[in-house]
Amino acid sequence: MATVVVEKGRILLGRRAMEGECAGLWEFPGGKVEEGESDEMALVREFEEEFGVEIEPVELIAETSFAHRGRNRILAAWSCRRGRKARLELRVHLEVRWCLPEETRGLEFVESDGRLLPRVLEWLRNEATR
Repeated sequence: MATVVVEKGRILLGRRAMEGECAGLWEFPGGKVEEGESDEMALVREFEEEFGVEIEPVELIAETSFAHRGRNRILAAWSCRRGRKARLELRVHLEVRWCLPEETRGLEFVESDGRLLPRVLEWLRNEATR
């Protein structure tokens, strides 16, 4: 699950820690759905674990498939709102950025999130014209 939080036209992105898989790459916050969870439950849990802040899932934006450790996976991007405007705690990520769409071009993304990015940006453009 990928959490897409947009405030004032800026998208929240997290940079992974410098150790481990995909070290130092940018991503949409999120994670895996655990057994017995809905997508929405997983989004809320993962965001709270990563930042200590509540979110509200709004809508499914896009999905993409990718190979990971020999298995085909699906990554779904969901639009979400912060439930309260509390400061984000960096519990997992090295840093976070609120990026305008054009500022995402120079960032190196985790492969799966990079595949979602054009569709998220298209969704954001459509939201701006509504």
